[in-house]
Amino acid sequence: MLDQLERVEKRYQELNRQIAMPEVASDLKQLQTLAQERASDANQAILQLACFLKDVGKTESEVVQELTT
Repeated sequence: MLDQLERVEKRYQELNRQIAMPEVASDLKQLQTLAQERASDANQAILQLACFLKDVGKTESEVVQELTT
């Protein structure tokens, strides 16, 4: 899970770097394509992180339950 988040983060950073390039900023179509991918990647990362945190919460609950029984 953490590997997936790291991969998405690296791609997000690469997209930001590309979007900041003057030649991309002057090409509206390319800028729009990169911005859409960046938004999609950000949403994907948020969903993956939410699932990860949910799993961590379940694990924590299971540990607490085991300790109290």
